[in-house]
Amino acid sequence: MDTGQHDINDAGSSALEVIRSEEQLRVQVVRTAVETVRVTRRIVTETVQIPVTIRREEFSLTRTPATGSRPTQASADRIENLVLVLHEEVPVVSLQVRATERVTIGVDTVSTDQVVSADVRREQIEVDAPDLAPRRS
Repeated sequence: MDTGQHDINDAGSSALEVIRSEEQLRVQVVRTAVETVRVTRRIVTETVQIPVTIRREEFSLTRTPATGSRPTQASADRIENLVLVLHEEVPVVSLQVRATERVTIGVDTVSTDQVVSADVRREQIEVDAPDLAPRRS
């Protein structure tokens, strides 16, 4: 059974080696998803009113009294139907889509310094020799 005690003379050398170790703090940066941003376009409908002047034709009849003239036979034979075509303006609505604005969406990277701390351990080697003064490394 090994008690952890060694006689230097038994090992065949005049020195005994002990390796001292200590922890070192290493920090890595890992990129992780934090938030999802969704960009959507939606259509908003609004009522737009534009005043428009509309014109139409109306007929008017003006009568004047006959001033003693007698109708002749030729004018009596010319009874015709007179047809007038009346017009009116009607508003015609058309829609036109045109680009009004360009929106650019970007992602900026902001760097900040952050202090990371953790407890690290290290070994200390002590020699317990009654005839030597204690030494620490």
